[in-house]
Amino acid sequence: MKRLRHAGALFLIAATCLLILFGLGELGLRTAVFSSALRIESLRQAWRYADPAFDDDFWKLTRIFGTEGQAVFDFARPDTVLGWTIPTTADNPLGVTSLASVRPDSVRSPVLFFGDSYVAGLELGESLVDELNEILIDRTALNYGVSGYGVGQMYLRFLQVLEEFDGSGVPDRPVVLVGILTSDLDRTVLSFRGHQKPKFEMANGRLELTNVPLSLDTREHLGQYPVRIRSYLYRAISMRLRSLLGEEATDVLFGYKERREQRSTVNRALFDAFKTAAEVRGIPIGFVIFTGMDELQPSGWRETYLRRTLAELALPHFDAEAHLMTRMEQDGLDAGDVYYVENNHLNLRGNAIVADGLTGFLESFAPLAPR
Repeated sequence: MKRLRHAGALFLIAATCLLILFGLGELGLRTAVFSSALRIESLRQAWRYADPAFDDDFWKLTRIFGTEGQAVFDFARPDTVLGWTIPTTADNPLGVTSLASVRPDSVRSPVLFFGDSYVAGLELGESLVDELNEILIDRTALNYGVSGYGVGQMYLRFLQVLEEFDGSGVPDRPVVLVGILTSDLDRTVLSFRGHQKPKFEMANGRLELTNVPLSLDTREHLGQYPVRIRSYLYRAISMRLRSLLGEEATDVLFGYKERREQRSTVNRALFDAFKTAAEVRGIPIGFVIFTGMDELQPSGWRETYLRRTLAELALPHFDAEAHLMTRMEQDGLDAGDVYYVENNHLNLRGNAIVADGLTGFLESFAPLAPR
């Protein structure tokens, strides 16, 4: 019995010492991360503490650290439903991303192109939609892409634009294209990504928009919904172990396995909702699958998911990666010739190649009637 008491005492002492050391480590790390005078910039990196695909906390930390968040407002404005959007104004009556004002009465056989920055473009005048308009003869492509959007935001903007379109003064019925970058699937399960954003969830088998109206003041939002990480030291150790042991072995601990399932379910429901809304209005709709330069080969699970899901829902889709790879092989190009290496977006040449393929895709599912 005496030996047991002695062992128990030693255990308590060791546990107490470990807790004290852990507490000191936590205090030191928080000082290095958040102190103005003693901060260590290399520790102010959100990926050390959270996953960008699943954690609002990752994006809140990037905003707090000042490494992400403002770029999406270069052209967009805050919005209580969409998070941010391109507003309809007297100078921009259709609410599109464009160098010049687009007059509704000048639009013929409109193609409404929704998406994120792959559609919106990094430079006005050099976007995929601009390149598409260089090729199209009897159609006008309208750029409804907004940087940073996820699939849910695209769907909400699609509904909003369609409601406004009948009274826009455009004489012809539209065709819709929706450009999906593979990482847009991840954005669906986030309620914050640089700024607060809408979030869809499943409730009794139905899509439900859960968190609108949104606050327009990001600082106020972060005060009301702060980062939920309780121990930065624990998260730093855990994320390091995750990178060493693999995601499959550790994601149950983080709740990421459940988020993966939620991501697949919600995105499929959104694609089905796109289809239903277009069918009700008698509007042809097609999807464009984009991949970043780092995903060109081999195909990842996101591309496989998109191809399979769109096929199962009988939604026409154009695989921009496959088209790019074919043209790159034919013309002797490499990825650096069609992408901006520094930001993983298609450059002017890449956009021109994709636009060339899109013209045939449009005719395949929404051919123009003879005039």
